[in-house]
Amino acid sequence: MSTWQPTVIHISNGDGKRLCREKIRAWPESYMDDRIARKLPKCPACLDEARRHKTLYISHREQAHINTEKYKQERVKKKEAESNSPLYLVDYINK
Repeated sequence: MSTWQPTVIHISNGDGKRLCREKIRAWPESYMDDRIARKLPKCPACLDEARRHKTLYISHREQAHINTEKYKQERVKKKEAESNSPLYLVDYINK
């Protein structure tokens, strides 16, 4: 009976699931040694998914920064418009 031998190392987010969604298998005892396991290549599908996650994260951070800058600019414009307005509310009486 032949035993399964891992061909690549998979990447996980820490939740126990592999990024490439491949089935989780128990490794043979001989591959549990770190020196042997590190010789295996990383899973290309996991690497692609990790790059995609990183790109989405960076894109989200950049978008949040752009939104913050737009909000700051809008606040400045609003303050300028309020300070340059020739009309002022002096008194308001509700009858």
